[in-house]
Amino acid sequence: MVSPRPHAYFDPVDGGFMPNEAAIGPWNPADLSGVALGGLLAHLVDVATGDAPMTVARLTIDILGTAPRKLLRPRTRVLREGKRLRMIETELLADDRVVARGTALLVRRIETIARETPLPHPLPEAVPVSKPSGNPVLRDVIERRIVYGDYRTPGPGAMWVKFDIDMVAGTPLSPLSRAAMLGDMGSAIGSSFPVRDWTFPNLDISIHFIRPPRGEWVLIEAQTEGAGNGLAIVSAAFMDTDGVYARGDQTLFLSPRTA
Repeated sequence: MVSPRPHAYFDPVDGGFMPNEAAIGPWNPADLSGVALGGLLAHLVDVATGDAPMTVARLTIDILGTAPRKLLRPRTRVLREGKRLRMIETELLADDRVVARGTALLVRRIETIARETPLPHPLPEAVPVSKPSGNPVLRDVIERRIVYGDYRTPGPGAMWVKFDIDMVAGTPLSPLSRAAMLGDMGSAIGSSFPVRDWTFPNLDISIHFIRPPRGEWVLIEAQTEGAGNGLAIVSAAFMDTDGVYARGDQTLFLSPRTA
């Protein structure tokens, strides 16, 4: 029997967020993905920012352990409040344990000189649709179009992504959530490790923005480096159809798969 297509990654329930099937992770179906955790933390930043005339300059997401597929409670506080700078911290708790934390640095918006890098890749409509393996539910909620590279072949890569459902039911997906969700995917398209032999979950995601992404389609171009000591770094450029809007990194925790 085919499961119905999820309407969102999370449902708002009693002041918290209940994950749906789209939120499960690639390594263990009992745990949540970095895509879901990052997108939800970004959603909380959006709520805390409101209509303030500020833009996010940096978003850092720390994944502090496995996040179980159960109700998550949010916690938000403003670490610095000012007219030019603001820093917001968001947390997600499962059974009173903090499983993920997001920190956003915001700066005031004024008109300045623009220096943007144009898009160096074909537009998404010129790239064939990719059908990834794994959770079949994700095939209905995320559309991927690989520009170059491959999920299962080690090496750098780039792909277009379009997220087709809300992060939180009833709230349209925001540009910040879309960028945070994409930030989890560099380790997939830009991996240096055979997925049949290794697991490499994220420990963190850090994104530095020059502006928010525009439109539904976003692209990540990534490559991974490691020194054989149990960790690796993913370096990524984030783009939309107008060009580069951010650059970022991920820290990966490497473990050999066991039979």
